[in-house]
Amino acid sequence: MTMSPPDLTPEGVPEAAAVTLLRHLEWQSDSFSIVFLFADVGPALALAEWVQRRVVPPQPPMLRQEVPDRFVQAPEAWLQEWLGRIGDQGVRSSAVWLAMQRHAADRHWNQARRLFLARLNERRFLLERDLRRPLVLVLPVSFKAEARKAAPDLWHVRAFSQDLTSARSAGGSGPSVHTDTTQIRREIPVTEVSMRTSDAADEWARSLATGAADTVYLPLAWSAVVDLLSLGRVAEASAIAQQSTELARERLQASLKLAQDPAAAQRLLSISLDNVGKVAQAQGDWTGAESAYRESLGIRRQLVERLGGTPEALRDVSVSLNNVGKVAQAQGDWTGAESAYRESLGIRRELVERLGGTPEALRDVSISLDNVGEVAQAQGDWTGAESAYRESLGIRRELVERLGGTPEALRDVSVSLNRVGQVAQAQGDWTGAESAYRESLGISRVLVERLGWTPEALRGVSISLNRVGQVAQAQGDWTGAESAYRESLGIRRELVERLGGTPEALRDVSVSLNNVGKVAQAQGDWSGAEVAYRESLEISRQLVERLGGTPEALRDVSVSLDNVGAVAQAQGDWSGAEVAYRESLEIRRQLVERLGGTPEALDDLAISLLCLATVREPADVAGLSEAATIYASLVQRCPQVQRYADNLQWVRDRLATAATTSDPDVHSDIP
Repeated sequence: MTMSPPDLTPEGVPEAAAVTLLRHLEWQSDSFSIVFLFADVGPALALAEWVQRRVVPPQPPMLRQEVPDRFVQAPEAWLQEWLGRIGDQGVRSSAVWLAMQRHAADRHWNQARRLFLARLNERRFLLERDLRRPLVLVLPVSFKAEARKAAPDLWHVRAFSQDLTSARSAGGSGPSVHTDTTQIRREIPVTEVSMRTSDAADEWARSLATGAADTVYLPLAWSAVVDLLSLGRVAEASAIAQQSTELARERLQASLKLAQDPAAAQRLLSISLDNVGKVAQAQGDWTGAESAYRESLGIRRQLVERLGGTPEALRDVSVSLNNVGKVAQAQGDWTGAESAYRESLGIRRELVERLGGTPEALRDVSISLDNVGEVAQAQGDWTGAESAYRESLGIRRELVERLGGTPEALRDVSVSLNRVGQVAQAQGDWTGAESAYRESLGISRVLVERLGWTPEALRGVSISLNRVGQVAQAQGDWTGAESAYRESLGIRRELVERLGGTPEALRDVSVSLNNVGKVAQAQGDWSGAEVAYRESLEISRQLVERLGGTPEALRDVSVSLDNVGAVAQAQGDWSGAEVAYRESLEIRRQLVERLGGTPEALDDLAISLLCLATVREPADVAGLSEAATIYASLVQRCPQVQRYADNLQWVRDRLATAATTSDPDVHSDIP
């Protein structure tokens, strides 16, 4: 379903609801799906007209119908008549919109609606066979429980449901929306996430309690896992992910025993395995995550071979490749990560060509470009990183124009701006970095205003604040840096309280504490700096224990140790400084071995060598020499990073000074 350039989102309809529906209709335009929309008349009309305007030739328009007044006298007869017409009409449309929400309080109309849904439920397989288009059923807001009872089969196979009420019926000052998805990642337009229950998890529990194992609708579990992870309820998410995976395996075995086509059961298993991987990743269990993701990838490659490379099958492979790449990246396997990311990018470029540049296909390409850029950045290939990040940013700006500034599209632009800013920062272009970071921060603040204080929106603001603070710090604006860093820290402490101390939330606090400590240190507040650094170090050590010593977690410990050592050194505690620096140096030597000598790992090692070499006077020449050798190699590998050249010159100056106060022949071979 090809969409036109956007206009404003429909009046009285939250954009999260509008865009969720629009994206689904676009991606599922050539296959049957059913959406339940529980809405007041006004918002439903506005939403239908908004969607209709976005369909452009050569695609057919959406078929909009409303049940007539005679529907209430004979709903079953009208259903038969409607089904007789809808097969041919539906094929000539991009989607079918059936409005039947009038007279929400009338008992005769409600009885008619119940009969209609019950008979439609009996014809589920006819619908799936004959109507190869999305069907949107619009029902009264108060009819949700009735719909679930009257049409249990259709309810279980629904793509998603939405509750959309006007300000008056919601009892508030603005529209209200709740989206319950089973196949689409959901927007959560609420303010207090920590107080939310999970509708998907509750419904999954009901399904297990009331249905046979071979009929339970597995996509409910997938939605529940995503929901629970967003709430920080990792243990519950893990239990549901394991349940759904066991059920999927049983169904696959059953289909094989019955000599049925196993493709559908295999895809169910692959998605369930992805959820197991997500949970393991959230727990820092990279071995478990890799095992689940690789099994899922293997299944999806088989499906591509059997199904002939359908868009859905190919996209599934690209998703699995990104998952495998993320695990490799977290473990410092940059070669493996790059291989997976580049294969995923190739598949996604192919899908853009085949699907005509749909928003989802384009967004997938932008995600893969970001992944490829991260690998290039880690390996010191700033030209490659900048190329990937800027192409991604270009795609995302285009999607903002096409989709009308949806939260997802804006958030993606904000992320890309931060990445482009990082490249500029690394190359000493502080003006370019500041411009990108401030634009990103502006977008992040807009998203908080529009979406409420959701964890994702708040974290976006905190990241942008840290970036802006880094620019201020580099330019000597310590007041501006402190303001940005402290606001970021406040947000992140709140998120830890709300999300229950997830690894990501805790690490974010640790990073912000180091930033706040840097400002205190620069202003001579050694007591304040020490408090911040030691809290950061404590959090980092906890995360190493929880995450099993991943490269990122170990590096965080080493950074905090260097900071603690700097405070001790400034206060004349030479022994304390040396202990901290030595532990940091040991960690960084391990990381260079594990990561294969990436620029970041080598830079970190050189910094630790310099810290330890200069903790006492006279400086340790051996440590200075090793650091100089490292920086000389980094200048050759990354000539565009001015900081490496500056550090090399500083070390050479220290070595030259040392040479004048000792045997000059010892230092004749300064790198």
